[in-house]
Amino acid sequence: MKKGGLCANFCTPIFFAACLLFFPHLIEAQKIGHSLFDGGNQSFAERWELDTASRNGTFNIVPYKPIYVLLGNWSSKPNTKPQSENPDYSVSQEIPLNAVELKFQLSLKTKVIQGLFKGHGDLWVGYTQSSRWQLYNQELSRAFRETNYEPEAMLTFAISLIEW
Repeated sequence: MKKGGLCANFCTPIFFAACLLFFPHLIEAQKIGHSLFDGGNQSFAERWELDTASRNGTFNIVPYKPIYVLLGNWSSKPNTKPQSENPDYSVSQEIPLNAVELKFQLSLKTKVIQGLFKGHGDLWVGYTQSSRWQLYNQELSRAFRETNYEPEAMLTFAISLIEW
């Protein structure tokens, strides 16, 4: 079995560095009413800053999707013999995976451009990373079993509904 690839060796340290870098911003987000776990008691328009009263400018890092750490995530049948179209990433013998692993997700977004088209339309970027970590598996040196990266770009427009 091949030990980690570029992402296994490079992206995970970047993920943890990003957590440390953005942690003060997340604390600040909590102080102004954003919740890390449920979006707070904000309306959809407030969460996406669609009203002029809810505009907070650009490059304010705020939570996006749920952020969590599950110390015990159980899989009934972990895939002990993963296959890939690329033979370099397939294994010929079973990997001794534990059924219980740690699972976590970090998700952040920020507005990068406000008022893109004549004062309307905002461009947001978001990043979500979800990982399954064989933390309790000493035999595999506590390897990451799966990591999913989800970068996004979103364009939002406020609309006004007219009563007929």
